[in-house]
Amino acid sequence: MESQNGTSESRETVFLGIDLGTSHLKVSAFDPRGRILAAGRAPVPMIRPQPGYSEQDTSGWWQLLCSILRRIERETPDVLARTGVISVCGHSHGPTPYARDRGALGPCITWLDQRGRDEVEWMVSSIGEDAFLAEGNVPLDTCYTAAKLLWIRNHRPTIYRGADVFLLPKDVLVHRLTGVFSTDFTDASVTNLFSSNTFDWSETLLKRCGLDVSKLPPVRRPWDVVGEVTTAASQETGLKPGIPVIAGAADWACLYYGAGGIRPGVLVDLSGTVGGLVVTTEDDAVGFPGMPSLLPGLRNSIAGCLEASSVTYEWFTDGFGPDDAAGHPGSRFALMDGEAADVRPGSEGLLILPRFAGARRPQRENSRGVIFGLTLGTKRAAIARAILEGIAYEARRAVERIIDAGVPVDDIRAIGGGARSELSLRIKADVTGKTYCVLSQAETGTFGAAMLGGYAVGAFCSLEEPIDRLQSVKDRILPRAQHKEIYDALYPVYCHFSDALDTSTLYDELENALRLSVSDSAGLDQRKEPNE
Repeated sequence: MESQNGTSESRETVFLGIDLGTSHLKVSAFDPRGRILAAGRAPVPMIRPQPGYSEQDTSGWWQLLCSILRRIERETPDVLARTGVISVCGHSHGPTPYARDRGALGPCITWLDQRGRDEVEWMVSSIGEDAFLAEGNVPLDTCYTAAKLLWIRNHRPTIYRGADVFLLPKDVLVHRLTGVFSTDFTDASVTNLFSSNTFDWSETLLKRCGLDVSKLPPVRRPWDVVGEVTTAASQETGLKPGIPVIAGAADWACLYYGAGGIRPGVLVDLSGTVGGLVVTTEDDAVGFPGMPSLLPGLRNSIAGCLEASSVTYEWFTDGFGPDDAAGHPGSRFALMDGEAADVRPGSEGLLILPRFAGARRPQRENSRGVIFGLTLGTKRAAIARAILEGIAYEARRAVERIIDAGVPVDDIRAIGGGARSELSLRIKADVTGKTYCVLSQAETGTFGAAMLGGYAVGAFCSLEEPIDRLQSVKDRILPRAQHKEIYDALYPVYCHFSDALDTSTLYDELENALRLSVSDSAGLDQRKEPNE
C-alpha cells in the first residue's frame, strides 16, 4: 500500500474522492483549488476459481478502505478532520447479494465474469435485444448486471430469494459508510435493466426477465446526498460521524468527467483494466446506445471497448518482465518500457490481439488473446512492444468509427494506468496519427469524484466549474511521421488478422474442446445452498 501526503496551507473544506477500481482502491483528499492533500491506494485481489469466473470479496474492499483512511489519519490527521463531503465511484455491473440483517450473502460477480452466457442467449431469444436497446440500454452481454442476476436466480435461488437488495460495487461502500441502500443513474444505466426514458429501472424489462424491482436500490442523482457517516463507520475509518456522503457514480463516469468530458467533442482514451475510447456527444453518435454523462443532456458515446487493456501489459511484465530495481517498487514497468522502446515499430513481425479477457457483444464473446508471428529469435521486449501496438491498433479502429460518424477528432485525452507510460502514448499517437494529451490531474477517477462531491455541497456553482478551473493539458505527444508510415502499412494486416479470427470457427472449436476439461465446481458454485 502506498500513501502520498502534502501540507495544507489553510483550513478549507476537504473533498474526499474514493475510486474502487477493478485492480486498485484509490483515495484522494482535495482542497477546493484541486490540490491533493493526502492520498493512498491498495491493490484489490481478483478471485478466479475457474475459467470465465471473476469475483471479489466485498468485505476486503471495506478493510482496504479502512486501512487507507487510518493511514491518512495517522500521517495527516487534519485532512480527515476537515473532510466536508465523501464521494465514491467504482467499477460497474457487478452485483453483490445483500441482506439487511446479515450483510453480503456472497461475493461480487464482477464485470469480467462470463458465466452468464446462457442467460444472455435466453434474453436475446426470448425477449429480443431490440426491447433492451429501445430503452437506451447497451447491447446485452455477460459483463452487465442483468445476465448476472439471472445466473444467481437460476443457479443460486436461495441466495437470490434471501437477498433484500443487490448492490453495485461503489454502492457497497456507500452502504458501509451510511447504512443506506442506493445507486445512481450512471451505474444503473449499464445494467441492461434501465430506462433512459424515465432515468429509473425499467419495470417492463425487469418483469419480462422475471426479476424483482424490489431487490434493486433506489436510483438517485450522482450528486444527491444519500446519508451521513455513521458512528460505526466512524469508529472503523477515523472519519468524523455526520459527514455527508453522496450517491456517487460509476468509475467511468467520474473518469471521463474528471478528464474534461464536459462538452461535446471531447475524446478520452481510458487505458486501465478495461480500455475504451469514449467521446462526449449530445446523442449516441457512434452507432450504439452510449451512457449518460454526469452532465445533464450529454452522452458518453462508446467508440471501442477492450476488456483487457493496460492490464495485459501488466500481466506480461509481472510474469515475464525484469525484476524491480533495488529499492524501487514498481520499477519493472519502467524497465520493461525501456526494453520495448529499443524495438523498432512493428515488433519484428509480431501481431498481438489483446483480447486476454474476451470481448463484449457484438464482438466474439469467446475470443481470446493471440500472439502471432513468434520465431526462435523472439525476445520478451518484442512481445511487450507488440502488446502496446495491439492496444494502439484497437484505438485506431475506434478513432475511425468516430470520424466515420461525423465527429471530428483533433486530439485525445489519455487517462488510466496506461497513461503513465510515455512509450504507450507515443505508440498510440504514431498508430492513430492523433495527438495524445497528458493531463494535469492524472487520477481523474478520484478527482472527478471529489469535484462531484464539492458541487454537491455547494462549493462550485456548476458541474463544469471545477473541471474548467482545475483540469488542464500539461503535455502533448505528437505522432512521428516516420513511425506512422510503418504503422499505416501494418494496420490493415492487423485488421485482417483480427477479422479472420472473428469470422472463423476457431474460438468455438476451442471452447467446445475445453468444456471436456473444465469442471463446474468452484467459486460461487462451491457455496452450497442451505437446502443442499
